[in-house]
Amino acid sequence: EPKANAEVAREPEVARPAAAAPVSGSTGSEHEVDAFRKALVSPSVEAAVTGSIDRLKKSVADNHAAQVEAVLRPMLREWLDNNLPKLVETVVREEISRLVASSSAAEAAE
Repeated sequence: EPKANAEVAREPEVARPAAAAPVSGSTGSEHEVDAFRKALVSPSVEAAVTGSIDRLKKSVADNHAAQVEAVLRPMLREWLDNNLPKLVETVVREEISRLVASSSAAEAAE
């Protein structure tokens, strides 16, 4: 049985930040506003980070395109093997029929 006087383990208190004062348009000077709007990093660091992000985007896009092609190429090859000969034959037959009909109509008009 636990003792009645036993201390209960307590969690350590976490320091909480003081409440921020309300911000109003009249309290900050133009200099403070301009300083806040300026970039947090130097232009050279910004250029380096931007370049890294651009290279990463290109790498991801290239990798994604390669993966899509690797998946689709065998499917496309199979579809073409199964359908292209019939498709070409049908299109050629229709074109020959159209030419024959056009020739027959021209002869009948003479």
